[in-house]
Amino acid sequence: MNFNIFFKLKDWFIRDTWALPIDIFRILAGILSFVYFLVLFLEVEDFSSLDGLVDHDYFLNNFKWLKINFFQSGTNINIFYGLTIAGCIGSISLIIGYRVRSIAAVLYIIAASIQR
Repeated sequence: MNFNIFFKLKDWFIRDTWALPIDIFRILAGILSFVYFLVLFLEVEDFSSLDGLVDHDYFLNNFKWLKINFFQSGTNINIFYGLTIAGCIGSISLIIGYRVRSIAAVLYIIAASIQR
């Protein structure tokens, strides 16, 4: 049996790579998430408020999996504003490169909870 291919794959996975493509991807993802949270901030009154276009009680009663998030029906609108601002600040720190993994995890949780 020829194990030479496994050694080549091992060398391919552990070799040093340039950080530039990864940094470019991180910066583009940060810019995209900043624009996303900025748009969410501008649309809080329309969708997330109690008088908004979406009937949150209807969705929570008919789709039980939507109850697994940070925001329930009747959440104060200031919390939505605060979390979208926190998302914008987190996106800027993602662009800068400060604590990328932990910030990205928090941004994911905020974005998933707001969408539900």
